[in-house]
Amino acid sequence: MSPESLAILKRWESEKIKQLGAEGFERYRKELFTRGKLLHNNIQTYLETKDTTKLKFNTKAQENMWRSIECVLKNINSLFATELPVYHPILRFRGILDNLAIYDDIPVLIEWKTSEKSRPTIAQTYDYPLQAVAYYSCLQFDQSGIKQSKSIKDILLIIAYEDGSEATIHNIEPNIRETIWRKFVRRLELYWKKTSLNL
Repeated sequence: MSPESLAILKRWESEKIKQLGAEGFERYRKELFTRGKLLHNNIQTYLETKDTTKLKFNTKAQENMWRSIECVLKNINSLFATELPVYHPILRFRGILDNLAIYDDIPVLIEWKTSEKSRPTIAQTYDYPLQAVAYYSCLQFDQSGIKQSKSIKDILLIIAYEDGSEATIHNIEPNIRETIWRKFVRRLELYWKKTSLNL
């Protein structure tokens, strides 16, 4: 995480602790994790079955987030992979990407995120683009056996909103991917330097 993103996160945590108290904040943080996990599970269930009766919602916010992304889901025609582990053998990092799919007839990598606030610009999504571009870079080394992974053209970062407003779709265009990739590699180099100093 960049120092800027870390400072923003710390400020947000501080504000929430003032608002909710330490115990309330801990409950809230667990709820955020649960919401995100449930949203991912519901997306996977829906994309694999197209059956909305199998979806699970425990809170109004979870229902709202689903409503937020319904307009996006109707444009996903085919699903190649969900929760796919990826690995970059040269730079030695790994992760789990959310989806490989066909969106509006284009093979895409999709990363789903949630937010309380509107994120209309890619700059307002903090480090999420770094994660998505890093996963995209792993596809050239894909060992999952999913032949479509090499045909992925676009990277979509989709933000679902807790108030139910329409999701924001950020297409991480090729012209900005290189800049994002360089930023990620610099961050990774710092990580490996810190790790080697701690050995």
